[in-house]
Amino acid sequence: MMFGQLTRVTGKQVTLNVDEDIDISRLRRWSDGKQPTVELIIDDGRRITPDQRKKIFAMLGDMSDYLGYSPREIEEIMKTKFIVEQPHPKWFSMSDCSKSLANEFLTFIIDYCIKQDIPFKTRVIDEIQNDYRLVHECLLHRICVVCGKPHADIHHIDTVGRGFNRNKINHVGKRVLPLCRNCHQQFHSMGAITFFQQNKIIPIKLTEDDVISLNLESKKTS
Repeated sequence: MMFGQLTRVTGKQVTLNVDEDIDISRLRRWSDGKQPTVELIIDDGRRITPDQRKKIFAMLGDMSDYLGYSPREIEEIMKTKFIVEQPHPKWFSMSDCSKSLANEFLTFIIDYCIKQDIPFKTRVIDEIQNDYRLVHECLLHRICVVCGKPHADIHHIDTVGRGFNRNKINHVGKRVLPLCRNCHQQFHSMGAITFFQQNKIIPIKLTEDDVISLNLESKKTS
């Protein structure tokens, strides 16, 4: 699925400015070699928004490329996984579901990709940064919450003090964020205030379980 802006209407003819270059090979694969049919949906502010739909289908596209399923197959698989976890299971359509359901489904997809180590090329960091639980999942899987790169460092927001060995500090209760080396350097060069104003991320306060999962030493300093 592709998204864009309506730029011109002349009778029955419409002109669109799509958000990305059209991949002809992918377009043919999606349409099974047939003439593609285009659906035009105007956002009325009550149903799923174009931005939500764009992010969901982009994430499903990333999963399709990585896992080898067709876009339609991966959509059906993820919808089924999502629905069976709902208190009142009900099938839904991506064309007219509510904003809240679309947000829950997008969060579910992101969370699933993080837990299953499925890399995503789509930029959904803004969705992750606004959700404390997803930031926590990124921490446990060491995914940078600024750029999405894997193998992130555990950056301490709370100062541990000079001269202390980090491996002998009691990390429980400390506030941290998973940041890649580049974003870690940006944090120090920009300063904490500017960094948080720009990214609006809530740091994670480590629990005993987090310390164990991240293999951090939890002994108190002597």
